[in-house]
Amino acid sequence: MKVILIRDVEKLGKNGEIKNVADGYARNFLFPKKMAMLAGEKAIAEIKKQKEREGKHREEDIRKYKELAESLQKIEIIMSLEVGKEGHAFGSVSKDDIFAELKKRKLPIEKEWIELEKPLKSGGGWDIKIKLPHGIEATIKVIVEAKKEEKKRGRPKVIKS
Repeated sequence: MKVILIRDVEKLGKNGEIKNVADGYARNFLFPKKMAMLAGEKAIAEIKKQKEREGKHREEDIRKYKELAESLQKIEIIMSLEVGKEGHAFGSVSKDDIFAELKKRKLPIEKEWIELEKPLKSGGGWDIKIKLPHGIEATIKVIVEAKKEEKKRGRPKVIKS
């Protein structure tokens, strides 16, 4: 039986694809879960028109993301991190911090695109990968400067309430 997939189906295909499947699989699994619909002539023609429209939009999206990747390659983010006498960090630079800094620069980016497994807990330069849609990747440079904690001398202030 020929069906048109309405959603991505694991090990079968992606949304919009026309597939040949067993009748029972279509009736008992795909149709009840609204994962596919019967592939009639009108439906197939509509899907082809939709794919043509999406193809034009896809090319435009790819061009936009390539431009974004080029601008991301030029970015260098400098962040500071407080460290104690022995060099132990009191915090870290996380994916949220990097995302906030990129948002300050008004870049159209999603937090999920930033590839950072663990927060950065030491000073130095780091290359952080950004995975954009359509398989486009960019790398930004994050420099973490270690800032020594300064102890204040003198008497502590007493606040009266």
